[in-house]
Formats: sequence, C-alpha cells, structure tokens
Amino acid sequence: MMDVLHWDGTLSAKNFRIGAFAFAQKWESCNLAFPPWSWLPCPKHPCLAPPEEEGYLSLEKICISRPNEEEDIDQISQIDTGEEETCCSRNEDVLDDATLVQSNHHELHYCDFHMVYSSTFRVPVLYFRAYCSGKFS
Repeated sequence: MMDVLHWDGTLSAKNFRIGAFAFAQKWESCNLAFPPWSWLPCPKHPCLAPPEEEGYLSLEKICISRPNEEEDIDQISQIDTGEEETCCSRNEDVLDDATLVQSNHHELHYCDFHMVYSSTFRVPVLYFRAYCSGKFS
C-alpha cells in the first residue's frame, strides 16, 4: 500500500507498466465501442533495462464522427447552464473568421493517443494527435 502523505507524485517504470495494463483492462471493459489500447514494446539495449518493462500504450486511428449542422443546432439548443445570458445570444455566432479552419464534411477525422513513461520526470505522459485523412463518397 502506498503512503499517500509522503508520496512525491512520481512512479517507477514498473509501476507505470502495472498501471498501464490496469488502465487498458478497465478501458476495454467500459468502452466497448472503441478499440482496445495496445502495449507496444520499446526496443532498448539489453544491458540498460529489462525489456518486459519498456514500452508504452497506444490507441490509434480513433474515428471521430462529426454531426451535421442541423444536429449541432439541436445540441446547442438543448444546453442549459442555468446562468443568465449576459452579452451574447445563443443564436449568434461568436466566432472569429480569421481563426476558423474550414472543414470538408467528407473528411474522416482521426485521433491517435500514446501513453508513455517519462524516465526523466518519472511520470506518465499522454501524447495525442488529431488529423483528417482522405475523402469518402
């Protein structure tokens, strides 16, 4: 059992691996619509570290479906924060056209996630990448 009062917030590589496998198992049981995380080994020099402890979790090519504009309007109209509106109406677009990225509705949107262990800081790090790929008819 961990002494939480004296814990410095870091993990060993071994504890990262144990936690990563526990997370992947929990993910698989709770998120049936998504693919499972995979443990990918990191090839290291055999003298430096035990090979079974070196690696990272990977979840790639998660396809994000983008609702059409009518569904966006329906979702926005159902949001109720319980606060009074002060300066802007919900129906007004408060977007800066200079920062808008035009998106083709026929592009597939993907996300990749990699959970790695930082041996320098002794903490897990989550890297993610979002991208569009290809067009479909």
